Amino acid sequence: MAPRGQFNARQEGQRFLTALKSIAPNPRNLREEWEYLTDEFAEFRHNVESTDELIQDPAVASVNAYVAKYPQYNGAFGPDVEWVLLAGERRYRAQLDLLTPEGKIAVVLRNKLVEQGDFVLLSENGYRKGWDLIQEAQLIDRIRREEGLTYDQILERLGGHPAIKRRSDISKRVALLVLEDGPLRRSIRQGEPGLEPSYLLVTKLKTQERIEEGWALMQAKGITAKAACEILLGETPTAAEVAENPTPAGAGPSSPTASGPDAGLGHAETAGQEQAAATGPAETSGRDRTAGKEGAGFVDETSAGDESRVPAQARPGKLVPRPVGRWAGADLVAGRIDSCVKVVESQTWPKLDDATRFVVVHSILEASAPALDLALQITGGPAESGGDRLSYVADLEASEDGVLRMAYAIALATDELSLRAAGDRLDDRAAGYLARLQSGAGYDTTDYQQALLAVSSTKL
Repeated sequence: MAPRGQFNARQEGQRFLTALKSIAPNPRNLREEWEYLTDEFAEFRHNVESTDELIQDPAVASVNAYVAKYPQYNGAFGPDVEWVLLAGERRYRAQLDLLTPEGKIAVVLRNKLVEQGDFVLLSENGYRKGWDLIQEAQLIDRIRREEGLTYDQILERLGGHPAIKRRSDISKRVALLVLEDGPLRRSIRQGEPGLEPSYLLVTKLKTQERIEEGWALMQAKGITAKAACEILLGETPTAAEVAENPTPAGAGPSSPTASGPDAGLGHAETAGQEQAAATGPAETSGRDRTAGKEGAGFVDETSAGDESRVPAQARPGKLVPRPVGRWAGADLVAGRIDSCVKVVESQTWPKLDDATRFVVVHSILEASAPALDLALQITGGPAESGGDRLSYVADLEASEDGVLRMAYAIALATDELSLRAAGDRLDDRAAGYLARLQSGAGYDTTDYQQALLAVSSTKL
């Protein structure tokens, strides 16, 4: 057999025949064996056999090109392997059942695609069965970790992906990764109940046990995810929410939406957003954020300070109409949160000494629930599990800069909540917060100029 280097003489984009045994599946592909045992795949294989050809040739890279991108797989391929699949594994697997290992199929050389990494897997949609929501989330999370890209950068690189058009489409998928193996996760893998209902169950019910209860309730009673959450949280769903769904449980246009909070967003923000779900709030600033939208819902008048901004669904107590602050409009809030994300992501985090770590950790432990929830939205991190703040901080410390990112996001979130409660006037704290967003993210402060002029110590 010729040495592997000889095959690099083939031209990029060249179509050629090669034996099945010379092709290795992509070791980074997330498909599982059960996906090749379904009736749907059997029908796909039958179509391949009936037409005696593939609609689209699988794309391959040379082993050398693949290992150059992913050196961890050096030595992982057998001596007969010359090519690694980049796209078209279902087509390849269908041929495995129809041909001998020496049987040849047509492939296309696409070494340049290797540099695109997981974007090739995530973007490939033509002539194939798409990824399920969990697989998409795993690919996005792997891109974020390995490529060091922000959600906005991932969104830009994805371009015209048919299902991922907004930042919230990314963050909602990643939020589903907190699900352990169980009925809901398996149902999501098979196409139900869809992104919005799944995201609502995860962010509202928090724990695995409660989430599974919500999914079971949706199936048993044919109700929406929102109704199931309200029932389990001791709230009263409307008649429309408990009406039997004409579509599979929680799916389709009748499903409630969470109005687009980001990954890990907890009760303090999502509860208020669900109020707007029925009317479908408009997209703002390229994201589906309506966190902090005022004028709907109620607050607990027994709470003080920033806690009074939390929707009443998050806490028990006497209900009174929510006050409306001048700076709490949906457009202004969305723009500020976008800038907070950019400010956090632009930071370079230093090494922590013991004293600084002690202060940073305690700032997270002592953060109010609304501030933590909003900080989770800013960082796109996983939500607290079961309300165990100590364990949550310990998990953050496992990451080199996890606690610093979260502490910084909490500081911004606290300033944001203070600004929302500022009414018609700004104070030095609010002006300093806006100045940080302007210098760190280019935030436009035009809407605040008159109020800022009244603040003597800071003028932007």
